[in-house]
Amino acid sequence: MSNINITQENLIKKLKKKLSSCIPIKISKTITYCLLRNWLFQGVALMHWTELVFRETLELFLIIILWLIFSNWFGSLIAGILSFLLVHTLMWTFNGHFWALKISEDVRLIKNAPERIKGYIAGLEQRLDRSGSITACVFSGSLTRGQFHQYSDLDVWFTKRRGFLNGLWAYALGVRERSIAFLQKIPIELSFYNPDDYVGEDSDETLLLVKDVKGRWKNVEPSSIYLSDYQLNEMEFFNRN
Repeated sequence: MSNINITQENLIKKLKKKLSSCIPIKISKTITYCLLRNWLFQGVALMHWTELVFRETLELFLIIILWLIFSNWFGSLIAGILSFLLVHTLMWTFNGHFWALKISEDVRLIKNAPERIKGYIAGLEQRLDRSGSITACVFSGSLTRGQFHQYSDLDVWFTKRRGFLNGLWAYALGVRERSIAFLQKIPIELSFYNPDDYVGEDSDETLLLVKDVKGRWKNVEPSSIYLSDYQLNEMEFFNRN
C-alpha cells in the first residue's frame, strides 16, 4: 500500500501489540478475538486525525442521547455501559471496515465476486459526482497492482473540501459510504487523506483516481491513472491464479 503519514498510527499499533501480548496465542488466533479487537479499535489507526475527532465526537453525542433515554429505566452506570456498547457496535457495523476484517492471515469474512465489486465501483462514481464536499477519491493497494483476488479489500481514500462545514458533510458521507459497503458486502477500507499526507507510492503500484478536482493528487503523483480512462466492464483486476 502507498505510504501515508498518519499521526496516531504507531501509537495504535503499540496498543494492539501490547494487547496481543497479554492474550494466549490459542485465543488470539480465534475469530472471536479478531472480531473483538476489530470492534474495539475500529480502524482508528488509519484515520486522519480530523476524522478521528469527528468520529469520537459523533460517538460521544450518540452515547449521551441514549444514556439520557436509558436513564429512565436503569441506573446511571448501567445506562452508560449499555449506551456505549450499543453505539460502539453500531459504529463498528455501519461506520467501520467490517467485511475487510481478516479472520486469518489471508482470509476475510467475505469472498469477493467480480460483478459485485464492479457494480460497487460504478455506484461509487455516481455518488461522488453528486458530492461537492468530497474533492477526490483514490484507489490504492492490491487493486492498483493487478493483484486483487477473492479475499482482497478495496483501499479507498477520500479528500474533503476545505472548510469546517464541508468537512462535517464529507465525513457524514464517509459514514454513508461505509454503510453502503456494509450492506453490499464490500470489503472496503475507506480513509480520508489529503495529498499533503502522501509520502510516496510502492514501486509496483499506480494510484487509480476515481475523482480528482483540480488534479491535486495527479500533481503529487504524476503516474496516477484516471478511472475514466478505462471501460469498467472490461477492467480485469481479479487475479484468477
